[in-house]
Amino acid sequence: MADPIISALVEDLVGRLTSAAIQEYGLLRGLEKDLSALNKTFELIQAVLYDAEEKQKTQMDVEVWLKTLKSASLEVENVLDEAKTEAMIRRLHREMGKKYRIRAFFSYRYNPVMVRFRIAHKVKNIRKQLEDIDANRSRFQLISNTRSEDGAGIAKLVYNDETVKTHFDLKCWVYVSSVFDVKRIIKAICGLEDKKLDEMSLDVLLGQLQNKLKGKKYVIIMDDVWLNHDSHEDMVKWEELCTALSCGAKGSTVMVTTRKEDLAKRVAIPELLHNVGVLSEKDSWSLFKMLAFPVRGVGENVSSELEREGKEREGKQIVKKCNGLPLAVKSLGSLMSTKETVEKWQRVNKNFKSNIQDNVLTALRLSYDDLPPHMKICFAYSCVFLKGEELSKDRLIELWMANGFIPSQGDASLYELGEDIFDCLVGRSFFQDVVEKDIDTGAICKMHDLMHDLAEHVMKHDCAVIESGKESIIPDEVLHLSLSCEDFELSKEDLKKLRSVRSMLYWNYTSNLSQIANHVYLRVLYLNGIKSSTLPESICKLIHLRYLKISDSWIEVLPESIIYLQNLQTLILEECRWFRELPKGLRYMRNLQRLDIIGYSPELQHMPVGIKELTNLRRLSKFAVGRDKGARIGELGNMNLVGMRKLRLSGLENVGGLREAESANLKDKTNLKSLELMWNRSEETNDSEVVEGLEPNSGLHELSIWNYMGRVLSPSWMVKLVNLTSIKFYEVNKCEQLPPLGKLPSLKIIQLWFMPSIKCFHDEDNSTSKDEILFPSLQELQIGFCGSLVSLPNNFPKLQSLEIDRCEKLGCLPDEIQSFKDLNQITILGCEILSRRCEKEIGEDWPKISHIPHLDIRNLQRLDIGHIPGFITSFLKHMPVGIKELTNLRRLSQFVVGKDGGARIGELGNMNLLGRDLMLKQLENVGGLRDAKSANLKDKTNLKSLTLEWTWGRSEETNDSEVVEGLEPNSGLQELTIWGYMGRCEQLPPLGKLPSLKSIKLDRMKSVKCFHDEDNSTSKDEILFPSLQELHILNCSDLVSLPNNFPKLQSLEIDRCEKLGCLPDEIQSFKDLNQITILGCEILSGRCEKEIGEDWPKISHIPHRSIY
Repeated sequence: MADPIISALVEDLVGRLTSAAIQEYGLLRGLEKDLSALNKTFELIQAVLYDAEEKQKTQMDVEVWLKTLKSASLEVENVLDEAKTEAMIRRLHREMGKKYRIRAFFSYRYNPVMVRFRIAHKVKNIRKQLEDIDANRSRFQLISNTRSEDGAGIAKLVYNDETVKTHFDLKCWVYVSSVFDVKRIIKAICGLEDKKLDEMSLDVLLGQLQNKLKGKKYVIIMDDVWLNHDSHEDMVKWEELCTALSCGAKGSTVMVTTRKEDLAKRVAIPELLHNVGVLSEKDSWSLFKMLAFPVRGVGENVSSELEREGKEREGKQIVKKCNGLPLAVKSLGSLMSTKETVEKWQRVNKNFKSNIQDNVLTALRLSYDDLPPHMKICFAYSCVFLKGEELSKDRLIELWMANGFIPSQGDASLYELGEDIFDCLVGRSFFQDVVEKDIDTGAICKMHDLMHDLAEHVMKHDCAVIESGKESIIPDEVLHLSLSCEDFELSKEDLKKLRSVRSMLYWNYTSNLSQIANHVYLRVLYLNGIKSSTLPESICKLIHLRYLKISDSWIEVLPESIIYLQNLQTLILEECRWFRELPKGLRYMRNLQRLDIIGYSPELQHMPVGIKELTNLRRLSKFAVGRDKGARIGELGNMNLVGMRKLRLSGLENVGGLREAESANLKDKTNLKSLELMWNRSEETNDSEVVEGLEPNSGLHELSIWNYMGRVLSPSWMVKLVNLTSIKFYEVNKCEQLPPLGKLPSLKIIQLWFMPSIKCFHDEDNSTSKDEILFPSLQELQIGFCGSLVSLPNNFPKLQSLEIDRCEKLGCLPDEIQSFKDLNQITILGCEILSRRCEKEIGEDWPKISHIPHLDIRNLQRLDIGHIPGFITSFLKHMPVGIKELTNLRRLSQFVVGKDGGARIGELGNMNLLGRDLMLKQLENVGGLRDAKSANLKDKTNLKSLTLEWTWGRSEETNDSEVVEGLEPNSGLQELTIWGYMGRCEQLPPLGKLPSLKSIKLDRMKSVKCFHDEDNSTSKDEILFPSLQELHILNCSDLVSLPNNFPKLQSLEIDRCEKLGCLPDEIQSFKDLNQITILGCEILSGRCEKEIGEDWPKISHIPHRSIY
């Protein structure tokens, strides 16, 4: 099959090597003859390329010739890109000023003469290489071009059927694939995405699953199961999963699709086993006809009756050859809709030979062969993703752009051209199941497994995906590499194979960051799990880079050298909790089209000045307004941002007032669908003016407001948001009345959390006519921690779900609730008065709600803040005063100590908590030793896991050491995490004397030099750390030594402890130690170097070592 990379490359290069290109690239002037010769050679090769691709199937020497051609073509593309980039860097130096121009002149890397010499040398070498390739062309006598489902499908019909939607309380689709991962299946069913869930045991997750399904009638479809039924471990997990699934209501259903008949017989009830057959000839023709003969619009060309008959005659023969295989029928039907004449139909029919066994792949190949070269490579590149993975339309297009797969067309936007390609591939069934996931993600799709197989087949060794649990080898000269496993390490031999790599998707990154700069031809780089505060300065060497994504990492800043990535189009920072600063020179990165900072990043306090100069920027997800530095909010007003669907504005307390807020010009951001407005302090200044000036366009769908401190929240533009479907207010502390939300015709979701002053909804009775229906579309209402709320509106005609959480003064439900026909779920938690009135059979409000199928009414016994629906716990400023009065509370997952308000930590001391886990946050606000001791942790005998967290990066030093001492836990504690400690204390408390402690994690404790000196306080017979199995020490920059006694230690991780000079000698006697990880510790890494390091003999016996 034709190599999509060669076809697309040659097509793209023909025409780029012209005088226009020379003018664009500047540095190529003087090389006109060489470039003209190259262009002519490519034209000659392009003319015979199709014939060469056909002959390579039978002639090995033609295949070798094509490989040489591809290698040379890639070099030509690299040189053209390098010349263009160097021209942009030269312009960058001019803009940055005389100092940078002088520095560049005396630099070997950027000196204009040296750069021109290097590029000229490369062009002449490539010309010679191409001439040799073209000379060999005549040997092959090449001629000029003369070319012109299954079970999952049935499962989808069941899943999407309207009857199914109304019959079941819950439905879920899980793609299982060849790796049977029970945890992933459970998380998919429960809709859980928290990364911390990865650390949960299977038993805990099975319990979560039972809680989710208990009492509900559900349908769950497990698609494409490849369970190894000969594996005892897999079958035990399957039985445990089935047991957990059995807790649903009568009539619940689990549907499994699999391609393994023996597995189906093993796990299914025999009478319910359905072997999916093939389509009848009649059904095949019906499906084919629907796709091949689409209904035409008015004025479109309609085939004559004679032509229609000819097409149908050919079409029936094509359908017959499909042998009833749904995907083959679907694919060819989509293909034939693009063929306008009977002759073209005949040609396809002729090529689709009936004696070929794998008719499905043959059909797919016919559809693939019909694509133009640039679409072939766009489709084939998709095999860099895993089978069954959701593919984001935005991400696909950005990766196509980054790799240069989308040919430019005049002034047309590359992104819009990419949308056309995507739509075409969907129309021809290469991608399927296109849906809008959410506003931020946009459209997603999937690839059928056989389409994925086809993409893998045509990409051959150009693309490699390394998966967990599968033995994989990186092929030589791979161009696109994806590592989707945690335990794969790149060897020196692997790194040699990556000389020409263009895409590197590291989904779990553990390697040395400095190695990245060696892959100078990278266009795409995705790094996940970086345990480093910044990228190396040498990243500036990746001048071809166009797509950079960093996720789930400790990145705090990006180096200033990143501005030399003049081709960068996409920059994404996702779930980088500690990220705090973008490069000051960001404005010079004028090819940037997307700048996304996704997730919670409170440390980012300002945007760089001049961000408005990024005139090509289509999408920006966050804008932080700084107090004393950074860009003002008015810079937003000058930016087009045509692709911006979601925007979070933070630091709004730093906006000067109405006029400055209006300068953001949000009203003209017509594609903006979701807006978050965030303030970051406890006192009001001009909040009402600012919110008034931030009027969005009327097409807004989602609005969230955080920490607004005004007493009135009713901007004039609120009632204009006729398309608003969701509104969320968090920590709006002083507002006593809501804006007139009842008049918003499209509003489906209202969430109100931590609004202690709110007493009622807007008084709309006087301003509403008798015939006007309020809240006409509202389906979901959540109200939590609104302690002053005394009443609810009485008119929610479409309400389906009502949740009321800790609203102590709410005395009753409205009488009209009995008439809410769609209401099927009510949850009331921690509302003593309301819970008593709704008590089954005897409560005064029980008759109002007795008809509702799903009721959850209880006095509070557990406060798990992390699972409050729709709530981002990191924004919580403090716990409410009086939390100790929740006398029935048994579990509390998190306690946040406020600075200026909220409950003091002493309220914990009066609470009879029985929970296993507790996280204490913002401990810098604890008063000292006595205040800390008042929490009385020592008597919380059920506490097994404790996290102590300070706000990292604060400038003042507090009495942290006293606080640590005062928070002494009970002797049964098993897991301890201390994070962000910044006090002057240089020594840890005596943790070794906690007899049950199994895991310690110390992170960002900048002053600590050593563990507690316990020798003087310990008897000779006393064993320290008697139960410790895991020790993680991260970002402890002053730590110089470790204890020497960990008798049960199994895993040791040391990360970025620069002053730690050696490992204890006794580590050789830790019999259970089987894993050691050392990252970013220059001294220690050197001492542990294999064979030659001084500490190597101490650790050589440990089976699993990761040292970088």
